[in-house]
Amino acid sequence: MKIAAVGDVHAPKYLQLFKEALEKAPQNVDLFLLCGDMILKGAYEHITSVVKLLRSKYSCPIYACFGNEEYESVETQIIELTKNDVVWLDDEIAKIETQTGINLSIIGTRGCLDRPTRWQLKNIPGIVELYEKRVRKVDELLSKAQGKVLLLSHYAPTYITLEGEDPKIWPELGCKKMEGVLQKRQPDFIIHAHAHCSVKTEAFLGFSKVLNVSLPATKKITIIELFAEPQRKPSRTTPTLDLFMK
Repeated sequence: MKIAAVGDVHAPKYLQLFKEALEKAPQNVDLFLLCGDMILKGAYEHITSVVKLLRSKYSCPIYACFGNEEYESVETQIIELTKNDVVWLDDEIAKIETQTGINLSIIGTRGCLDRPTRWQLKNIPGIVELYEKRVRKVDELLSKAQGKVLLLSHYAPTYITLEGEDPKIWPELGCKKMEGVLQKRQPDFIIHAHAHCSVKTEAFLGFSKVLNVSLPATKKITIIELFAEPQRKPSRTTPTLDLFMK
């Protein structure tokens, strides 16, 4: 199973870079993941340009998590504009079975910060408590995951892929508290964005592979390959989705 992932397109800002990255990406992909901040500062109408470019090359299922620039106030519009193409996971888990014999659980979340930004503290009431609650929610969702497990988070759920960013602002880019959950649960893949200046976009957290798929950092579409367990056999001919709501 071949999975493609990208984040931080900030359309229209990096839309041309996204187009060029798509042109260089492999032709055959089974699943595409959008890791948040696909639009710039709440400009929800630009999500259609992102999806149009994606669909010009791929017909595979698309799953996504929101980023900090998909403002909560425009989530409804984003979901409506992409309802035939994208499944948005907001502190939710999707369980997929495919004809390739792979059972895959995807947990999608905006993620958390150890230190909320000044803007968040001013404009989002209870943001500290919200992040603490989200850490517990992701732990709960990971406990329900089966098969291959993939965490899709916009904010970095660890600091190990923030190298290249100013260490002083790491607490405003990621979450060490979430790292503790991931060390306990050990998902197969941890995928995030948000760190535009990262120079270390791949690392391991225990047995978990961590990938920063921020487009400004990687300049490419990140490709992940999953392999079926030898004993597994295909149980369905098409992917099925089971959503556990927050």
